[in-house]
Amino acid sequence: MRLGGNVTGVDNIDVAEAKARGIIVTNTPGANAQAVAEYVVTVAFALARKVTLADRSVRSGTWGQPVGTFEIGGKTIGIVGFGDIGARVAHMFSAGLDARVMAYDPYAPEAAFAVAGAVRVDALQSLLRNADVVSLHVPLNAATRGMIGAAEFGRMRVGSILINLARGGIVDEAALVDALASGHLAGAASDVFVEEPVPASHSLFGLETFIASPHPVGSNREALLRMGLQATESIIDLLAGRAPRNALRVSKLPS
Repeated sequence: MRLGGNVTGVDNIDVAEAKARGIIVTNTPGANAQAVAEYVVTVAFALARKVTLADRSVRSGTWGQPVGTFEIGGKTIGIVGFGDIGARVAHMFSAGLDARVMAYDPYAPEAAFAVAGAVRVDALQSLLRNADVVSLHVPLNAATRGMIGAAEFGRMRVGSILINLARGGIVDEAALVDALASGHLAGAASDVFVEEPVPASHSLFGLETFIASPHPVGSNREALLRMGLQATESIIDLLAGRAPRNALRVSKLPS
């Protein structure tokens, strides 16, 4: 299963057609890695401590305290996809919270796991069975489309959490609804959906244990600045006749 690849942020671009027309396509890998990694930790805490439920309780005047909350510290975190974002997430959980981190990515270099404080696992099924929190960090491609479905949810621990800030389509949304509604999962968060913008009638929005966001997690102030600077550097390189550092699948510069 191919999880990696330096194709960040080009889902809406036909790179092959651009290449055929002599158009250079570049991206800004790593520019938003810190922003996304921090958001993973944010929603992990929010789900474990049921922050959104507590907020609604106060606002509605019921003043009911959520039950079944738990600490993230000391738990097992499973990371699927171990590029820049996945590695940062691993380090935050392992170094900051003394959590046990396991990661699945057949193509990541061996040294990356030890540096980030993660244990490499060779099978996705093993990670799902043993993790209290599962966070997805893979691109959407033929190998990853629907990679987390009903069978995978069935392997996850009862009371565990799923976080998808990667791409819509990696998770079977109907199966996620079932896993949350049945109580098998304690909660889930997603910044990405198969259809965006998401219809207000989506079944996930009727579940109190689900947190949604409108795909902004990689676009905070600092990340946007880094993206702009990297994009500008690519333009300058191109105008100067140099191959941009982050050009995608282009064999030569246009004349």
